[in-house]
Amino acid sequence: MKPDTKQIALKRLEAEDAVRPQSVGEGIEGEKKIPERAGPFGFLRDFLKAVLFENFSLKLVALILASTVFVLVHSDEQATVRTDMAISYGTLDDRVLVSERVDHVQLTLQGSRRRIRKFNDRSAGNTVYVELENKTNGYLVFESSIFTVPEGLKIVEIEPEGVSLRFEKKIEKKLPVYADTLGIPARGLKVSAVSTSPQEVLVAGAVSRLQNVSRVRTKEIHLGERDTSFQTTVELIEDGFELMQDQTVEVQVSLGEELDRKIIPNKKIQVLVPQGMTVPDGLRINASPGLVDVLLY
Repeated sequence: MKPDTKQIALKRLEAEDAVRPQSVGEGIEGEKKIPERAGPFGFLRDFLKAVLFENFSLKLVALILASTVFVLVHSDEQATVRTDMAISYGTLDDRVLVSERVDHVQLTLQGSRRRIRKFNDRSAGNTVYVELENKTNGYLVFESSIFTVPEGLKIVEIEPEGVSLRFEKKIEKKLPVYADTLGIPARGLKVSAVSTSPQEVLVAGAVSRLQNVSRVRTKEIHLGERDTSFQTTVELIEDGFELMQDQTVEVQVSLGEELDRKIIPNKKIQVLVPQGMTVPDGLRINASPGLVDVLLY
């Protein structure tokens, strides 16, 4: 029995309707309709929404990773910083360093920005000790190895780069002590005597220096408004030489009464002829100078 041509055509049309896409606004009852876009701004809104919020968690992780890499890369960039450091010199038994010393140097340190930010002057050693035992006259270059700097930093410049060395023979010599007083005591008093114990001290220094030194001074002793005699312990001053024993001395300051005094200025001098003596005619006795100041106590 041949199939009905009309029924076959009808089934084919139904199948085509089942696969044909629905137009905007159409849809099977119960299904959500696709909204129409409101022109180009609707497209832009949908695009930005997709860029910012689709797969948001993955995009957040990617942003964190990118930021971390950026910080790590830039923190490893090289930078420099400068710091000052003091220089201390050793002493010798038979010689003295007489050339001008370099007491401070400036170091330029290089390292990553992260380490430079953490650096401060306390991170480096405050003082560097320079040993002179085996040194001779000449020029000493400061080597980077004598300085202590934080881990991760290196020295790229030292300024000044060195110091000139000149030595002289060391000698010892005994010198008297001079008590250096400052000011005046209370009204009506004066300094009548100053004594020290010991009176002499032993010093050591370069020959050329000690040849021109005649005494060792104390630090200043203030007398202002003192009204009685006193005794005090005073430090001695090292002035181009080294004190070998005593660093201080005992100083005794004695105060006495100051007598009142009066000055009579421009007093004329009169010459009196002794009794029984005559001055020959035509002669005259003059005093020179004719005027003097008279001091009375």
